[in-house]
Amino acid sequence: MSITEAQRQARRHYLGSSDSPVIMNLSPYSRGATDIYWSKVADLPEGETTASMSTGNWLEGPMIQWAAGELDVEVTTEPEDLFQVARDGDGAQLLAANHDSLIKGERASIEAKFANGDMAKAYGDPGTDQVADHVIVQVQHQMYCGDLEKVYVALAVPSYYGIDRRLYMVPRDDELIETIVSFGCRWWTEHVEAKLPPNGDNVPPLYVLKALDRRGGAQIKLPDAAVAWANDDERLKEQMKALKAEREDVRAKIIHALGDVEIGLLSDGRRVTYQAYESSRFDAKRLKADEPAIAAKYTNKVRQRTLCVRKK
Repeated sequence: MSITEAQRQARRHYLGSSDSPVIMNLSPYSRGATDIYWSKVADLPEGETTASMSTGNWLEGPMIQWAAGELDVEVTTEPEDLFQVARDGDGAQLLAANHDSLIKGERASIEAKFANGDMAKAYGDPGTDQVADHVIVQVQHQMYCGDLEKVYVALAVPSYYGIDRRLYMVPRDDELIETIVSFGCRWWTEHVEAKLPPNGDNVPPLYVLKALDRRGGAQIKLPDAAVAWANDDERLKEQMKALKAEREDVRAKIIHALGDVEIGLLSDGRRVTYQAYESSRFDAKRLKADEPAIAAKYTNKVRQRTLCVRKK
């Protein structure tokens, strides 16, 4: 789903439909309630797009058009039409939703989803309302914000023969919506407004700290406890180096035991493989030498910070 920069910034001030399953501990993905919290209280850049997210984004348009054809309806996918903030009830002006599409002339929408083989097991037979739990919460949240009666879920599942397309219909459930709204409002009050992370740790995750602006060259005196933290950092760094070397020794023993073959059988039934594969790598050094102008045109400067503990 393509959204405007203004909408992206606005999401900080609302509890979105994809946030609700996460804070209710129903999301199968790695993002947790603490991540949602920091996305609301800190000005963070857009997160990296995973391979699964890229696939879902690529399939979104075709899946919506396919579902619209199956339903014989017309849809709108204009970003300015798809962002809706709840207007009534306890969640008014707090809960918001970015729809994938809205069906013209109906109080309904089409939501596109992508699920691999394992995640697809959470879905039932096409034509039913048997979608994954986190999707149920998401679309009920959307129906509350958009005053919709139903949401069609167009699911793409990779298969041996290509993409398996499935269509579901989830009707509005006001009792479930009440639970979602109540939970979301309470969560927002107890955490976002109170500035209290769900995990109780006021130290932000490293990815949040890296995104914060800093006054270049400025100094402060750190608390006495920072001496122990710096010592721990050095100790863990050395342990990681030692563990890496230890692992390399163990792997060398296994490879030596293989002799001149690629596959070894362990006595517990597992297999060890040491097989060759080919990969393509971009030769940036050669491009800079042969075509410096082209290399410069497509080179982006990335600013990074490195934490170092320096001796006096």
